[in-house]
Amino acid sequence: MQTNWEDFVQELKDLHPDIVNVVRLKNKAQQPIRAVKLEFLSASSRNEILEAGEISIMHIKYKVVEFFAQANVLICSNCYGIGHFRKNCNQKNEATCKTCSEKCSNLKEHRCSGIQKCVHCGGPHVSNDAKCNVIQQYRTVLTRNLLSKITPTNTENVIPNQCFNNLPHTGLTTTNELSYANVVKGTTSNSNELLMKKIDSILTKVEEESNSTRQSIEELKKEMKNHYEETKQQVAELEEKVMVMEKKFYDFSVRTGEIIQNICTTLMEPQNSQGQQWKTYWQEQIKVMADSRSSIAKSSKNHQNGPTN
Repeated sequence: MQTNWEDFVQELKDLHPDIVNVVRLKNKAQQPIRAVKLEFLSASSRNEILEAGEISIMHIKYKVVEFFAQANVLICSNCYGIGHFRKNCNQKNEATCKTCSEKCSNLKEHRCSGIQKCVHCGGPHVSNDAKCNVIQQYRTVLTRNLLSKITPTNTENVIPNQCFNNLPHTGLTTTNELSYANVVKGTTSNSNELLMKKIDSILTKVEEESNSTRQSIEELKKEMKNHYEETKQQVAELEEKVMVMEKKFYDFSVRTGEIIQNICTTLMEPQNSQGQQWKTYWQEQIKVMADSRSSIAKSSKNHQNGPTN
């Protein structure tokens, strides 16, 4: 976003008083991204903006989509397994150290090495670390599975940024219906179906754009062909007019040369050329030149005033 953040937030709240919080989302590196989360007091105001699909702030339109927070993952404080509480843990007579992941009968008597080792991935972190790849993957898969089962009839009751605290208790090693493997399996099927629908939609749009582009190209080719024929005809007419003008100019040049030659002859031998008729003779010659010049000027004027597009 290139706009001032404080001005952006203030205008949002001025235009929509039911907005109580504006959150700039961040990526994994904790760097701000272009997405912004809005939290509302009123569900009707929220639904109104969602139905519009966009919101105008500071003369700029922004696309609006519904936000769903990731599901909260339950981690047992006894075995540090995923998806159940301590009271539901199957590991009854032993406890797991969250630091070194070793099992012992009594944690108070356990001598921890202090070397961090995750019970899930074996990585150098405590077993309930939210940044663990296994925990993050489980949260992502579970969230997608839950969202894929949300129908249009119950989306009105879903509040943005709500936490899924009432999820069924699931574990990595248990065999209940929402175990890690079942969640992954169900999500894969739903994801494939959604992916195929998305691909079909994209292909349909590509085909429509292709047909539209092809039609535009055909219309452009037809228009260019018509312009070419018109231009070709105009060029032919211009060439014909140029040839006529060149012929007249050539005749005028020949006639002018003859007159100049006669002038030179008269100046050298005035009595032998025209005798006593020299004045009448030159008047006729001047009239011929004037008529030729007038004819060429008229042709040039007709050419300039010819039909144009």
